[in-house]
Amino acid sequence: MKALSILLLAICFFACKSPHSQSLQNPDLHNRDTHDSHFYMKKFYSQVHLKQNDSAIITGKQIIKLKPKNALITYEIGELYEKTGDTVTSVEYYKHALVILNAVLDTMNVKSVDYHFLRLNKAVVLILLGQQKAGDDILRDSYNNEVIYSNKQYDLSLLHMTRKELIYGKAAK
Repeated sequence: MKALSILLLAICFFACKSPHSQSLQNPDLHNRDTHDSHFYMKKFYSQVHLKQNDSAIITGKQIIKLKPKNALITYEIGELYEKTGDTVTSVEYYKHALVILNAVLDTMNVKSVDYHFLRLNKAVVLILLGQQKAGDDILRDSYNNEVIYSNKQYDLSLLHMTRKELIYGKAAK
């Protein structure tokens, strides 16, 4: 575990030295937002892994500035706020993530590659908002209609997980 943490920190350090990180100093660089968001995503997930919740929240907000329709990061920021004890702010982030997901899903073809993944995210957000039945209904429907075995297994693993288990892990019952 310690070796993994050191590796993640090294990746972040070297990412700062890479040509991709130059976009942080050069606003004219082509695809600046893409480069920046990749850098911040690596930094964000490293901070989450290291349980640096306050720092991860700041980094997550930087990602949201670059990619405001990123529902995954939005609800993960909510989870981080919840872990720091700020449940009021966490609910605001969960609700905002749900708005983003609904808007995207409403315009998406159900056969799209991302549709299944986004529906799972919606189910998780509903559970985080205390709507266990609605979240489980989506997960059950997803499981029943999924044809890829690994996706079915993932759907099944999420089914009936409580919001506490989603936030703190399966062992948190």
